[in-house]
Amino acid sequence: MPDYLGDFRDSLGKDAVSVGTLSEPSLEKIARLKPDLIISAKVRHEAIHGELSKIAKAVFSDTTSATWKQNVELLAEAVGKEDLARTRLTEYQQRAAKIGDAVRAASGKNPVVSVVRFVDGPTRLYQKLSFSGIVLADAGFDRPASQQTSEPNKIAVEISEERIPDADADHIFITVYADGKGESAAAKQKFAANPLWSRLAGTTHEASDTTWMTAVGLPGAHAILDDLAAAFGVPPGR
Repeated sequence: MPDYLGDFRDSLGKDAVSVGTLSEPSLEKIARLKPDLIISAKVRHEAIHGELSKIAKAVFSDTTSATWKQNVELLAEAVGKEDLARTRLTEYQQRAAKIGDAVRAASGKNPVVSVVRFVDGPTRLYQKLSFSGIVLADAGFDRPASQQTSEPNKIAVEISEERIPDADADHIFITVYADGKGESAAAKQKFAANPLWSRLAGTTHEASDTTWMTAVGLPGAHAILDDLAAAFGVPPGR
Protein backbone atom coordinates (compact mmCIF):
# COMPACT_ATOMS: atom_id res chain seq x y z
CA MET A 1 0.00 0.00 0.00
CA PRO A 2 1.25 3.53 -0.77
CA ASP A 3 3.24 5.51 1.77
CA TYR A 4 0.81 8.44 1.80
CA LEU A 5 -1.70 6.29 3.73
CA GLY A 6 0.61 6.47 6.74
CA ASP A 7 -0.60 4.59 9.81
CA PHE A 8 -3.77 3.53 7.97
CA ARG A 9 -1.66 1.03 6.03
CA ASP A 10 -1.18 -1.00 9.19
CA SER A 11 -4.48 -0.31 10.92
CA LEU A 12 -7.25 -0.20 8.32
CA GLY A 13 -5.21 -1.89 5.59
CA LYS A 14 -3.58 -4.73 7.51
CA ASP A 15 -5.95 -7.36 6.08
CA ALA A 16 -5.96 -6.07 2.50
CA VAL A 17 -5.63 -8.72 -0.20
CA SER A 18 -4.41 -8.15 -3.75
CA VAL A 19 -6.99 -9.01 -6.43
CA GLY A 20 -4.79 -8.30 -9.43
CA THR A 21 -3.68 -5.16 -11.22
CA LEU A 22 -5.65 -2.01 -11.90
CA SER A 23 -5.92 -2.92 -15.58
CA GLU A 24 -6.64 -6.61 -14.98
CA PRO A 25 -8.48 -7.28 -11.71
CA SER A 26 -9.33 -10.92 -11.08
CA LEU A 27 -13.08 -11.52 -10.82
CA GLU A 28 -12.38 -14.88 -9.22
CA LYS A 29 -10.24 -13.36 -6.45
CA ILE A 30 -12.80 -10.63 -5.82
CA ALA A 31 -15.64 -13.15 -5.59
CA ARG A 32 -13.60 -15.33 -3.22
CA LEU A 33 -13.45 -12.45 -0.71
CA LYS A 34 -17.27 -12.22 -0.63
CA PRO A 35 -17.35 -8.40 -0.47
CA ASP A 36 -20.39 -6.38 0.58
CA LEU A 37 -19.47 -3.45 -1.64
CA ILE A 38 -17.26 -2.90 -4.70
CA ILE A 39 -15.99 0.61 -5.48
CA SER A 40 -14.49 1.62 -8.81
CA ALA A 41 -14.89 4.05 -11.71
CA LYS A 42 -16.33 3.75 -15.19
CA VAL A 43 -13.11 5.07 -16.68
CA ARG A 44 -11.33 2.06 -15.15
CA HIS A 45 -13.73 -0.88 -15.14
CA GLU A 46 -16.98 -0.04 -16.93
CA ALA A 47 -16.51 -3.11 -19.16
CA ILE A 48 -16.78 -5.47 -16.17
CA HIS A 49 -19.41 -3.57 -14.18
CA GLY A 50 -21.99 -6.23 -14.96
CA GLU A 51 -19.80 -9.07 -13.70
CA LEU A 52 -18.87 -7.14 -10.56
CA SER A 53 -22.52 -6.35 -9.87
CA LYS A 54 -23.22 -10.08 -9.74
CA ILE A 55 -20.67 -10.42 -6.95
CA ALA A 56 -21.80 -7.50 -4.76
CA LYS A 57 -23.27 -4.02 -4.89
CA ALA A 58 -20.99 -2.08 -7.28
CA VAL A 59 -20.80 1.70 -6.93
CA PHE A 60 -18.97 3.39 -9.82
CA SER A 61 -17.98 7.02 -10.23
CA ASP A 62 -17.68 8.36 -13.78
CA THR A 63 -13.97 9.12 -13.52
CA THR A 64 -11.28 9.62 -10.88
CA SER A 65 -9.16 12.76 -11.07
CA ALA A 66 -11.38 15.75 -11.81
CA THR A 67 -14.25 14.44 -9.66
CA TRP A 68 -12.27 13.24 -6.65
CA LYS A 69 -14.28 15.28 -4.12
CA GLN A 70 -17.59 14.06 -5.56
CA ASN A 71 -16.17 10.55 -5.39
CA VAL A 72 -15.53 10.95 -1.65
CA GLU A 73 -19.17 11.95 -1.25
CA LEU A 74 -20.31 9.03 -3.42
CA LEU A 75 -18.38 6.55 -1.30
CA ALA A 76 -19.70 8.17 1.89
CA GLU A 77 -23.27 7.76 0.65
CA ALA A 78 -22.62 4.11 -0.16
CA VAL A 79 -21.46 3.37 3.40
CA GLY A 80 -23.74 5.78 5.27
CA LYS A 81 -21.01 8.24 6.30
CA GLU A 82 -22.21 11.42 4.59
CA ASP A 83 -21.71 13.65 7.65
CA LEU A 84 -18.18 12.38 8.17
CA ALA A 85 -17.32 13.03 4.52
CA ARG A 86 -18.59 16.60 4.71
CA THR A 87 -16.55 17.18 7.87
CA ARG A 88 -13.36 15.76 6.37
CA LEU A 89 -13.77 17.71 3.12
CA THR A 90 -14.36 20.93 5.05
CA GLU A 91 -11.23 20.28 7.14
CA TYR A 92 -9.24 19.75 3.97
CA GLN A 93 -10.57 22.94 2.33
CA GLN A 94 -9.72 24.97 5.42
CA ARG A 95 -6.21 23.53 5.57
CA ALA A 96 -5.58 24.21 1.86
CA ALA A 97 -6.68 27.83 2.26
CA LYS A 98 -4.54 28.21 5.40
CA ILE A 99 -1.40 26.99 3.63
CA GLY A 100 -2.06 29.17 0.59
CA ASP A 101 -2.59 32.24 2.77
CA ALA A 102 0.64 31.51 4.67
CA VAL A 103 2.60 31.24 1.41
CA ARG A 104 1.22 34.51 0.10
CA ALA A 105 1.90 36.26 3.41
CA ALA A 106 5.49 35.02 3.47
CA SER A 107 6.32 35.73 -0.18
CA GLY A 108 4.30 38.90 -0.67
CA LYS A 109 2.68 37.52 -3.81
CA ASN A 110 0.68 34.61 -5.13
CA PRO A 111 3.18 32.24 -6.79
CA VAL A 112 2.50 30.61 -10.14
CA VAL A 113 2.85 26.83 -9.86
CA SER A 114 3.56 24.39 -12.69
CA VAL A 115 3.19 20.59 -12.63
CA VAL A 116 5.26 18.42 -14.99
CA ARG A 117 5.03 14.63 -15.23
CA PHE A 118 7.53 12.37 -16.94
CA VAL A 119 6.09 9.03 -18.08
CA ASP A 120 7.00 6.18 -20.43
CA GLY A 121 5.58 8.25 -23.27
CA PRO A 122 5.08 11.95 -24.05
CA THR A 123 5.86 14.33 -21.19
CA ARG A 124 2.79 15.99 -19.70
CA LEU A 125 1.79 19.31 -18.19
CA TYR A 126 -1.03 18.79 -15.70
CA GLN A 127 -3.99 21.10 -15.95
CA LYS A 128 -6.12 22.83 -13.35
CA LEU A 129 -8.83 20.12 -13.63
CA SER A 130 -6.40 17.35 -12.63
CA PHE A 131 -6.20 16.00 -9.08
CA SER A 132 -3.11 18.01 -8.20
CA GLY A 133 -4.51 20.99 -10.10
CA ILE A 134 -7.62 21.03 -7.92
CA VAL A 135 -5.52 20.90 -4.74
CA LEU A 136 -3.42 23.82 -6.02
CA ALA A 137 -6.61 25.75 -6.82
CA ASP A 138 -7.96 25.08 -3.33
CA ALA A 139 -4.78 26.63 -1.95
CA GLY A 140 -5.40 29.60 -4.23
CA PHE A 141 -2.26 29.32 -6.35
CA ASP A 142 -2.04 30.64 -9.90
CA ARG A 143 -1.12 28.40 -12.83
CA PRO A 144 0.84 29.21 -16.00
CA ALA A 145 -1.07 29.84 -19.22
CA SER A 146 -0.06 26.40 -20.51
CA GLN A 147 -2.01 24.75 -17.67
CA GLN A 148 -5.25 26.72 -17.68
CA THR A 149 -7.47 24.68 -19.99
CA SER A 150 -11.10 24.31 -18.91
CA GLU A 151 -11.86 21.62 -21.47
CA PRO A 152 -13.89 18.88 -19.74
CA ASN A 153 -11.90 15.76 -18.84
CA LYS A 154 -8.68 17.41 -20.05
CA ILE A 155 -6.38 16.80 -17.11
CA ALA A 156 -3.06 17.00 -18.98
CA VAL A 157 -1.49 18.08 -22.27
CA GLU A 158 1.48 16.41 -23.91
CA ILE A 159 4.57 18.42 -24.82
CA SER A 160 7.75 17.85 -26.81
CA GLU A 161 11.15 19.26 -25.88
CA GLU A 162 10.49 22.30 -28.06
CA ARG A 163 7.74 23.27 -25.64
CA ILE A 164 9.86 23.11 -22.49
CA PRO A 165 9.30 26.86 -21.88
CA ASP A 166 5.59 26.07 -21.35
CA ALA A 167 6.59 24.33 -18.11
CA ASP A 168 8.01 27.49 -16.57
CA ALA A 169 6.52 29.11 -13.47
CA ASP A 170 7.67 30.51 -10.13
CA HIS A 171 7.71 26.96 -8.78
CA ILE A 172 7.80 23.78 -10.88
CA PHE A 173 6.77 20.48 -9.31
CA ILE A 174 8.13 17.44 -11.15
CA THR A 175 7.01 13.82 -10.85
CA VAL A 176 8.37 10.68 -12.52
CA TYR A 177 6.14 7.69 -13.14
CA ALA A 178 7.64 4.39 -11.91
CA ASP A 179 7.22 2.41 -15.13
CA GLY A 180 9.57 -0.42 -14.15
CA LYS A 181 11.77 -0.05 -17.23
CA GLY A 182 13.26 3.33 -16.44
CA GLU A 183 11.74 4.98 -19.50
CA SER A 184 10.13 7.78 -17.48
CA ALA A 185 13.41 8.60 -15.72
CA ALA A 186 15.18 8.54 -19.11
CA ALA A 187 12.63 11.01 -20.49
CA LYS A 188 13.35 13.33 -17.57
CA GLN A 189 17.09 13.11 -18.19
CA LYS A 190 16.58 13.89 -21.86
CA PHE A 191 14.52 16.99 -21.09
CA ALA A 192 17.01 18.11 -18.42
CA ALA A 193 19.86 17.86 -20.94
CA ASN A 194 18.08 20.18 -23.36
CA PRO A 195 19.41 23.77 -23.14
CA LEU A 196 15.84 25.02 -22.91
CA TRP A 197 15.45 23.29 -19.55
CA SER A 198 18.37 25.21 -18.02
CA ARG A 199 16.66 28.45 -19.03
CA LEU A 200 13.60 27.80 -16.87
CA ALA A 201 13.44 30.55 -14.27
CA GLY A 202 11.35 28.73 -11.68
CA THR A 203 12.44 26.78 -8.62
CA THR A 204 12.04 23.04 -9.23
CA HIS A 205 10.77 20.53 -6.68
CA GLU A 206 10.76 16.73 -6.94
CA ALA A 207 7.38 15.29 -5.90
CA SER A 208 5.92 11.81 -5.50
CA ASP A 209 4.18 10.60 -8.65
CA THR A 210 1.99 8.28 -6.59
CA THR A 211 0.81 11.14 -4.40
CA TRP A 212 0.39 13.89 -6.98
CA MET A 213 -0.99 11.80 -9.83
CA THR A 214 -2.76 8.67 -8.62
CA ALA A 215 -3.83 9.21 -5.00
CA VAL A 216 -7.07 11.02 -6.04
CA GLY A 217 -8.55 11.16 -2.53
CA LEU A 218 -8.35 12.93 0.79
CA PRO A 219 -5.15 11.25 2.10
CA GLY A 220 -3.40 12.08 -1.15
CA ALA A 221 -4.69 15.65 -1.13
CA HIS A 222 -3.34 16.16 2.37
CA ALA A 223 -0.01 14.67 1.27
CA ILE A 224 0.18 17.25 -1.54
CA LEU A 225 -0.52 19.97 1.02
CA ASP A 226 2.34 18.58 3.12
CA ASP A 227 4.63 18.89 0.09
CA LEU A 228 3.50 22.45 -0.61
CA ALA A 229 4.04 23.56 2.97
CA ALA A 230 7.52 22.03 2.98
CA ALA A 231 8.46 23.49 -0.42
CA PHE A 232 7.39 27.01 0.55
CA GLY A 233 8.66 26.79 4.12
CA VAL A 234 5.36 27.50 5.87
CA PRO A 235 3.62 25.65 8.75
CA PRO A 236 1.79 22.48 7.61
CA GLY A 237 -1.52 23.74 8.91
CA ARG A 238 -2.43 20.56 10.74
